[in-house]
Amino acid sequence: MKEVIRLAGHAHHYLAIFDKGQAIGLYHTKRLASPGQRIVLYAKDRGCSHPGCDVAGYYCEVHHVTDYAQSRSTDVNDLTFGCGPHHKLVRSCGGF
Repeated sequence: MKEVIRLAGHAHHYLAIFDKGQAIGLYHTKRLASPGQRIVLYAKDRGCSHPGCDVAGYYCEVHHVTDYAQSRSTDVNDLTFGCGPHHKLVRSCGGF
């Protein structure tokens, strides 16, 4: 892995590392997703995760699948993208 990072060092790309479809080690105890977590979400979800929605991740809000008030953590494996209308739908109806 060190060699891959060294070879990509001059590029302006981001490297997201997954193990069996799960992002590795990007979580913290703050409520808001970190820039690194958003980068992993771009790679993982590409955009809004509501079925049939094609809004790009750049225009989406980050949603905690398990309510932050319960989990008290912001783990990238428990985050997803939701566009404005669909994120509001999740908050008001409890799910996509």
